[in-house]
Formats: sequence, structure tokens, C-alpha cells
Amino acid sequence: MALTIAETTIALQPGGKNPQPTATPSNLEMPSASPALGEAGHIAYSVLFRRSSTFALSIILGAVLFERAFDQGADALFEHLNEGKLWKHIKHKYEQSED
Repeated sequence: MALTIAETTIALQPGGKNPQPTATPSNLEMPSASPALGEAGHIAYSVLFRRSSTFALSIILGAVLFERAFDQGADALFEHLNEGKLWKHIKHKYEQSED
């Protein structure tokens, strides 16, 4: 008697001594990317997410880049909302020229 689950065949032996299924390289491979992600998803998986080291590096690099972009965006918004109220916008009114 044999039982097949997800391309892994287990031969059942009478008497309760059943071996563990063996994993072959063919059933350890990542399935192809879903049609929704297409080729871009496959490339992202193979470049960024396949190894733990590149996955961790991409998370760290993404966090640093996001922090920089968010900080610059928040500063630009603050300066826009406070136009004419900040020292760098009104200091020309209070500084005396040295002429």
C-alpha cells in the first residue's frame, strides 16, 4: 500500500513501522510565481527573498531608505505649513546689514 501526498510517496508497512517521507529536490523547490505577480514576483523572490541574508539586508536597507524619505517629507510639510513663521523665513527683517 502506498500513500502519495504532494508528490511525496510513503510506503506503508504493516506492523506499525512506517518510514518518514523523504524529501527530494524536486518537491523542495519553490513553486512558480503566481500569475498575479508574474515575472516581477519571480525576480524579487530570486534576488531578495530566497536567502535569509539578502532578505534581512533588504529589510534593513528598506527601513533606512523609508526613514530618510519620511523624514524629508515631514520636514517639507512642516516648512510649508509654517511658511513665514520660521526664523529662516523672517531673519532678514531682524538682522542688520554690516554696510
